[in-house]
Amino acid sequence: MGRLPDELILEILEYYKEDWEQILSLCSVCSKWRNVAINSSVLWSNILLPCPAQIYKLLRDRSKSSPLEISISWDALLEGHEEAGLRQAGQCLRELAPRISWLRIYWNPTANDPRPIQPFLSTYAGRNEFTQLKYLDLVAPATSPETISPLNMPSLETLRFAAPLSCIPQSINHITQLELDCFEPQLFDILISLAKFPLVEHLYIDNIQPPDDDDDEQDKPIVSLRNLRTLSVDDIHPEDMEVMLQHLEIPPSAFINWGVREPREEPSLRVSLERIFGSRMSSCNGFHISDEQLPSCSYQLPCSFTQTIKSKNGGFFSVSYQDIKQDVESAALQKLSTYPTDLSMFDWQLPWLPSLSILVNILTSWSSLTHIRICTDKDEFERLLSALEETPDIVCPVLEGLDCTGTRFSGVRMKYFLDFRHTNCRTLRELKISRGNASPPLEDFEPFVGKLIEVEDGYLSNWRECVGQTWVSI
Repeated sequence: MGRLPDELILEILEYYKEDWEQILSLCSVCSKWRNVAINSSVLWSNILLPCPAQIYKLLRDRSKSSPLEISISWDALLEGHEEAGLRQAGQCLRELAPRISWLRIYWNPTANDPRPIQPFLSTYAGRNEFTQLKYLDLVAPATSPETISPLNMPSLETLRFAAPLSCIPQSINHITQLELDCFEPQLFDILISLAKFPLVEHLYIDNIQPPDDDDDEQDKPIVSLRNLRTLSVDDIHPEDMEVMLQHLEIPPSAFINWGVREPREEPSLRVSLERIFGSRMSSCNGFHISDEQLPSCSYQLPCSFTQTIKSKNGGFFSVSYQDIKQDVESAALQKLSTYPTDLSMFDWQLPWLPSLSILVNILTSWSSLTHIRICTDKDEFERLLSALEETPDIVCPVLEGLDCTGTRFSGVRMKYFLDFRHTNCRTLRELKISRGNASPPLEDFEPFVGKLIEVEDGYLSNWRECVGQTWVSI
């Protein structure tokens, strides 16, 4: 063990840097390990408060001038000694304030000691400047009644707030990332709170409850979030999506992702989603369906189906569902295809496809498609080829590229399809496939396609790769 290079020893030690007891244990391996640990200040920069005074001083001193990650947890208080533990944690917080870059306060008092968080923060944080603080995570119970007093955190970038909206801290309206988990807040209460953060770029909300029946939408102001790049809401009804969007002024290039947990076949939900997506079809040029979410989302929602449209302005509008039925989704997709659109890219990444008749209707409606990207089961893929071979009118007459990376298929069947398009003067410019996913000889394809591209198995060029207005998945 002592022969390992310092760099490797440090890498091993950093794996345990959030556990000071484990670090101390590894220091006893040999003198070399101890020296590497003692001289690596970052290993000692995670401090859980309250903690024994001797341990606190050890971590404080060995971390030297490194930025600190501090957690204050109610669970770390000794039963019967809560007051002393909070006092010690507060005094340490006050001392370390200029060095803290990451701070989490988990305030979860018992029913027998329901003290609010505000006096603690006012006493130990209110008058201090947290010069280096970038990330603040505040967790407080739903019963917390008071607004948190102003906090001096000039460099704060991210606030994660899991407490009643009425308690949200003041004077930190310069943050660029806001994560809210606020005990089933109502829609308009959320909007009122968002007005306090005009510079936010990334916004994540755990769930939103419908407004009260007596709330008048006309009386509610429009909230301007002109810097917003990402909006993600975990649980919301589509009717409330519309209301929220009507009261938000956001850039058309923003990534918007909604999570829906209600049954997809519920009538009001189905009608609302059709209206929401349909109204945007005329301004979009890409449509994606899969069992994944947008990569921009920090919160990955549990979902089995995601619909995403890409606007001509570069923005994404996405809705994710937990449970779906194939017949319901197929019918909804057929209905959506009746809306006027200049769609140029269609990306399907699910193991099933709609029936042949529905697929033909959809692709016929989307006559402006130039690129199709598909990853599905082998038999389902052949159904797509059959849809694209419908006559007398050629389906997708301006189709230029087909990307089926990740999909296994019959080489004979593919050759027939390519020959059909070529014979009808609709030759594909580009076909992209995964190496080994089709039976040879692939050279039989070359007379019927402009360019054949093979990629290694496991590579999925997909809808995530987009530059400006162009989808480059094929």
